[in-house]
Amino acid sequence: MESVISSLVSHPFGTFAAVFQLLAIFWGGPSQIWKLYREKNASAFSLPMFLFPAMASANWMINSIREVPNLGLFISQVPAIIVSTIIVGQLLYYRRRPSVPATSHAK
Repeated sequence: MESVISSLVSHPFGTFAAVFQLLAIFWGGPSQIWKLYREKNASAFSLPMFLFPAMASANWMINSIREVPNLGLFISQVPAIIVSTIIVGQLLYYRRRPSVPATSHAK
């Protein structure tokens, strides 16, 4: 356990990647799934945007336990970091946007 912690502290790039991806998973994932459930016209692209960083983060965690994370490992995670950034940015945008009540059919 101490070796994992010391490797995370000594490799800030890999640590940043892991923290950012975990943030996207635990904060972004449930929100995207709830949006898909709640809105009938939600984009079908939202779920893969959640699943790809989730799988990449799981892969990163397994690799970081097996070997010391390095710059090459960080570079291999760049696509997942980009997708995670999109998810977090999307969530921040939806939080700022004023909520619009659902329109009902005219009677």
